[in-house]
Amino acid sequence: MSKHDNPLSKKEKEDIERGNAEAEELLRELESFSGAQRLGDEAYETAMRESENRRRLKDTS
Repeated sequence: MSKHDNPLSKKEKEDIERGNAEAEELLRELESFSGAQRLGDEAYETAMRESENRRRLKDTS
């Protein structure tokens, strides 16, 4: 039996639709310089927080 033999559940369809809507919103935002700059800044800040969290975990182990 292949993956395609089982239809998607309502929740799976909703998750896919939500993900597609979020992706479309991000693409629209990336079309402008200010939107792309903001997303880049957010990604950098997130990466720095994650790096600091990993460092703290390593220091406590």
